Amino acid sequence: MTLLIEPRALNGALASLEADRPGDAEHAMSALWSLGMQDETEPFTVSRHETQLFLWSTLPRKYLTGVEGQLAVAEAIGEFFDRLGDRAKDLSTLCRLPVTRQIIDSFDRSWDLGFRLMCKELKRAGLGAPNLPDFEWGMTTGVLEAIARESIEDLIDDAIDAGMLIAGSTTFNKGCRQIAAGFLDSDQIPLELRQAVESRTWRKLIEDERLDRRIATADEPLRRLLEPAIRRAQAYESPIVAIEAPLLRWLLQYDNGTVPLTATGNLARAVVRAAASEHSELTRHNPYGAEPRGVDDLYQLQELADFALNAKLLRRSRKMLVATPLARTACTDRTVLAGAIERTLLKGEDFTSAVYESACAVLATAAPVTREALLDQVLDMVSTRWHTLDGSPPTHYEIYSPIAELNRLLETLGAMERRSYDEPYQLTTAGTRLIERALLTRMQRAMAQ
Repeated sequence: MTLLIEPRALNGALASLEADRPGDAEHAMSALWSLGMQDETEPFTVSRHETQLFLWSTLPRKYLTGVEGQLAVAEAIGEFFDRLGDRAKDLSTLCRLPVTRQIIDSFDRSWDLGFRLMCKELKRAGLGAPNLPDFEWGMTTGVLEAIARESIEDLIDDAIDAGMLIAGSTTFNKGCRQIAAGFLDSDQIPLELRQAVESRTWRKLIEDERLDRRIATADEPLRRLLEPAIRRAQAYESPIVAIEAPLLRWLLQYDNGTVPLTATGNLARAVVRAAASEHSELTRHNPYGAEPRGVDDLYQLQELADFALNAKLLRRSRKMLVATPLARTACTDRTVLAGAIERTLLKGEDFTSAVYESACAVLATAAPVTREALLDQVLDMVSTRWHTLDGSPPTHYEIYSPIAELNRLLETLGAMERRSYDEPYQLTTAGTRLIERALLTRMQRAMAQ
């Protein structure tokens, strides 16, 4: 609902409130300015959505008066709405809901706790912008994302008022998602908000804004390498660049998608020997000869299996690994396979993931880089953000193992040129694009959290 408040009604309600409850009129005026009143002599509107956002977001986050002071403001604006008559009854009821106190209390204890409860209640009330399967609203937003979110919530509110959506019905959530998707995929963007001449959607604008904010927060050594790699990834016509990854596809299709394991959970000897037989490049550095005795002699294969588990291409079932439906699709569609790899490669926020990200930023330059130069550059980047337990910065020793593991994985996936121990590292063409897409995906995921 949207309530029109004329100057005469405003002044009458405020005068009545001041006479009955001295001091509440001042609280109510403060709330009305936050609700969109521009001039006391001009009519203005107040919507249910705006009132909920004020009570559940603006009031607990921006009124630095403590819980009791914030509740006093909520009660004052409720009393004001009471004096406007039955037409404002729904708004006055909102001000006195028990959940309003719960959200204010939650924000007082923890901003994160309050935000989550606010989003939950907005969704339950049917006014919050819904998440989509391929898009989630961030906990912190830029200007464009905030405008888009508020616009969608206004559209949902209008649809409820028009009777097109009924909160609590079986089709309500689906209808909200359709409204959100339609808005995000539209190119009806005010001229003053456009960042380029070409036609763009709200979704694209929000993604670009998130990336700009994330890149701006990166430390200088990392930002200098990340930005050009991510801009290149954004320019690709295909959203995901296909990569062959023959060994991974072989593993996913082994024995019709069932990979046997040992009692300790490692790949069975039969799998290891079959891989070595069909992919001779795996054993070129094997000191035990052409036929490995187990995964200890072919550790990159075990690492690949662990990666496939993390990518949800395989799942554990007793003493075997079983290919998932995603794996079956990925084996025939290279873009699906590349998508699973790029989503998984830089997943996580721990030290190893930070080393992976920094190493990928260096490798994405497409220039050959020696092992020593790679170690030095990665160490320079992670030293500004990570420290050991005693407060000292990490050394080559701490980053050597993650870098070696990443390079083995990239080589096994076919993203890096096969090399001898002392040759420089260099990605393949498909590997470079895959890494750039993985960096882009990591950025988008970080800004959505």
